[in-house]
Amino acid sequence: MRVVVRKKLELTNTWVAAEDGIILDEIVKPKVSEKLGKSKDTFSFSLLNTGNEFNETYYDGNGTTKEFNVTWGPIPEDHQSGADKKLHVYVDDVEKFAYTFINNGSRIKFDSAPASGTGNIKLVYPVVEEDDVVRIYRVKNTTAFGDSDIIIEGTVISVAGNVDVDTRTLTISGESFLSQLFKGLVFVQPDGGTLDYPHQYIQNIIAQINEFNQDRPIYGETAGEWSDIGNATPTTTKIQYTSSYKTAIEIIDDLSTDANTYDGQYLYYLVYNSTDDRYEFNWLAKDATEDNTLIEGTDRISSVKLLIDNDEVVNAAIYNCGLDCEGNSMEFLFFDFTSGGGSKWKYITSTNTIAEDLVNAEFDNNDTVWDYQTLSEGKKRTSNYPNSYTAYAMQFTDRDSDGTRNASAVNPSTDATFNDAIWTEARWQGWAKAKAIVDVMKDPKQKLTVTSDYGSDTKTYALGEVITCTFPSYGINDIKLRIQQIDYEIETTTLSLAEDEVTIDA
Repeated sequence: MRVVVRKKLELTNTWVAAEDGIILDEIVKPKVSEKLGKSKDTFSFSLLNTGNEFNETYYDGNGTTKEFNVTWGPIPEDHQSGADKKLHVYVDDVEKFAYTFINNGSRIKFDSAPASGTGNIKLVYPVVEEDDVVRIYRVKNTTAFGDSDIIIEGTVISVAGNVDVDTRTLTISGESFLSQLFKGLVFVQPDGGTLDYPHQYIQNIIAQINEFNQDRPIYGETAGEWSDIGNATPTTTKIQYTSSYKTAIEIIDDLSTDANTYDGQYLYYLVYNSTDDRYEFNWLAKDATEDNTLIEGTDRISSVKLLIDNDEVVNAAIYNCGLDCEGNSMEFLFFDFTSGGGSKWKYITSTNTIAEDLVNAEFDNNDTVWDYQTLSEGKKRTSNYPNSYTAYAMQFTDRDSDGTRNASAVNPSTDATFNDAIWTEARWQGWAKAKAIVDVMKDPKQKLTVTSDYGSDTKTYALGEVITCTFPSYGINDIKLRIQQIDYEIETTTLSLAEDEVTIDA
């Protein structure tokens, strides 16, 4: 494996180009974890820092040599001088300033040759810092590294030092750029026709994130980019989705449920496309089509761990939809009668803004019939009901007794019928979300952790793929599992696989 460090330039809030990064080949215990859904992609590695060489490097002067190769270079110009200076150069413990950098910052040239001495020239510079960007490469049977060998690019979030009697190490850890979706706050609301389906709302969310991360944009914010990646575009039923400020990942996770796709739970993850040098947001429907196989006695597998997961089984739920227009709590029951083994309950709070979001959508659609205050951040309603019901139509259509949406308009004529409509719609939106959760959790899941020898394994794997597993020693025969996580280390690749609501019925 190889790590390339792209130093952060604080003045411009950018990073040096990848071709100007600092190359680290002598890394210890590197590990990269790619994960589906709401779990962050992470990386970690260590550096043997016995002589503090990743902060200080020494050279021997001889009285005639003026130029020296920079061990950890090139050093960005921003860090050589000025307000953002991080490099300090000493000769015989006296800081020097009479030097220049040549060869794009990879060599230092003193105006006059330093005197003779052993290690009397010292360059002080932090090679890896928090908020630097790193690329991690992985190859086998070759010493050449190319863009196609990049397995992750992300931001350093921690640099920890360990010192003991024998050695000194630095341990670096970080996250992929998927973390932007975890940290960035966004909001969504219908805009009169442009946003009709869940994938269009997600494109809008990515555009909001990219507005504040222009140096690390996520590819997929336009219909053309979305299609270019090959993402799904479910258009079974139009939705009207409204949410106040939440993290982008929360809203995307919600939009990926059957309640909004009308096509089951969708997969999503971020990958780095080294060919086009971009970060692509992938959004796909789950299927049970076999992508690969793992067979005991055939594949070069060094370890298999089997788990039958009963701890997360849930077949009944109370879901909270928030408060109605009168301040009453809206709680409902959901139970899956097809699962056995007694009831296993979960209280669901991820639904507790549904009622408020519904009322806000009514206000946003036509604030002229509502009481409101005008604040610096915009209009804020001061009542829970409109002032007039003349020709009033709710922003959602009616539902049948089983919750199926029909084309009939909802036309309240009083506060009571308005509130009743909020109850009905909130109940069924919450029901769909509760059902999506219970569908995934109602049965025990088989989970496998399979480790293979990277040097001899000829297969490649990707998140979300369906693997048909056959391990007779564990009683596993032709069972389909989906890859939930991939861990890359120097000598091994570890797959974490599990059944889901699609593969369990395949």
